Amino acid sequence: MFPSALSLKALTKACTLPTAKYFCRTETHVCTFEDYTGPKTASAQPGGTQEDDFGTLTGEDLGKNIVSGLDAVGTRETRTLNPGAIGNDRPISIVKEFWYSPQLGINLSVKRMDPRHATEIFNVTDLSLAEPDPKYFVVPAGFSIVDHRSKTGERAQAASASAGQKK
Repeated sequence: MFPSALSLKALTKACTLPTAKYFCRTETHVCTFEDYTGPKTASAQPGGTQEDDFGTLTGEDLGKNIVSGLDAVGTRETRTLNPGAIGNDRPISIVKEFWYSPQLGINLSVKRMDPRHATEIFNVTDLSLAEPDPKYFVVPAGFSIVDHRSKTGERAQAASASAGQKK
């Protein structure tokens, strides 16, 4: 469910087709149709420890697990900030755990533990692998479409979208 358009300056809805997406902006009533290629694999931080002026970043492989009924790959990232890095008088450790689904290309679960902000947990729930209802992928009435796909040969072609029209 999208938040109310009144609460946002611009609400961007993305409709994924095999190799393209619509990006619709409510404040301009324009949908751009663009090429899209999602990530083919998980891009995790390198394992081991990396150091910089602020502290260290350590990556750890958590192995594989089943999350929400799907295979997932786990990663733990620990960022330790040195004393004085952000005005702190002692080291601060921020730990993030990710459970990524290669099948869906998204994180199914993210846990962020930060002593400055408490613990936050984000989980994908009510997951369905069924095809979504096509009505969610219709360009809204009164919006124009600008085609930025490279395979069309002509960029920035505008067309008016009517209610129920599909591209």
